[in-house]
Amino acid sequence: MVRVSQEKRIEDYYKIYEQISENPTITILELSEKIKRSRNTTPKFLREMYAKNVLIGPYIKMKSISDYREYVYVMNFSDPFFIFKGLKEFPHVVYHAITSGSWNTFVVTDRHLDLSKLVGFQSVLYQGVKVRTSTPKVEYNPWDESIERIDQVAQRTPVQADYKGRSNPLPDWGKNEWKLFHAFKRNLRQKRTPIFHKIKVKSNVYIRWMNTLKDYCTIHAEFYPHGRERSMRYCFLISSESAIESYFSNFPIMCPIIRVEGKKNRFLLFPAVDSIEGIKKLYFAICKMKTKGIIEEFSYAAILEDFFHSCK
Repeated sequence: MVRVSQEKRIEDYYKIYEQISENPTITILELSEKIKRSRNTTPKFLREMYAKNVLIGPYIKMKSISDYREYVYVMNFSDPFFIFKGLKEFPHVVYHAITSGSWNTFVVTDRHLDLSKLVGFQSVLYQGVKVRTSTPKVEYNPWDESIERIDQVAQRTPVQADYKGRSNPLPDWGKNEWKLFHAFKRNLRQKRTPIFHKIKVKSNVYIRWMNTLKDYCTIHAEFYPHGRERSMRYCFLISSESAIESYFSNFPIMCPIIRVEGKKNRFLLFPAVDSIEGIKKLYFAICKMKTKGIIEEFSYAAILEDFFHSCK
């Protein structure tokens, strides 16, 4: 009975995620009507989702602009734990992780850095410039059904992967709009009034800013049925000429995808699975895509620990 109740709760969580993914600033009243829950139950579930890290975001990321780029490094060091600790205070590092697999260190920076100068450097497996980040919507489907859809997607006319960075214009924002960006970039669903008071911005400026947001930013929501910390997270480095986002949008797991432009263009996938069976199914699905020629080659590592630096 407890198990049935837990499964039902996850279904409700998914319905909330689904609506927020479609409409990040949907009101509690609208959300309650959509998922057919009371106005008291819906905010309770939403609080639980944030407390358990079932839902991350909706957060916003700036589209690629001419004077801001992020750089990706996939590397090996003789003592990755020492490097992981040291990078926490390293200038221009946006994100870094210690991993186990084909590489042991993953780094994202906001400036091109020569990380080979660090102590214990062994090799760079790959490096390049981030072109685009996407978060394909999680589908609440059984794994077998999701894997079958690979064949259906493969039968369509393949979409060529575009790795070329598009330089978007710098947002035509004033000081107050930038204040709003920095205040809301980690979560668009924060309570607005306290933030307006804190940063001294009026609500009408917020409304104008929201109307321009999709011109300059992408909006992302992440869903982890049992919580992000309870998920086993991986990083796959994939070579493919196809736009593989359409394949991973069929999967029942969270899988952010980064397109990277370098000497060899690559995709970086960050799937999160919460069971050994899920790991097996994920690996089988990727191998199937390789067999069908959708993926040319891949390597991967498990993420042991990661660190998000203060946003740049």
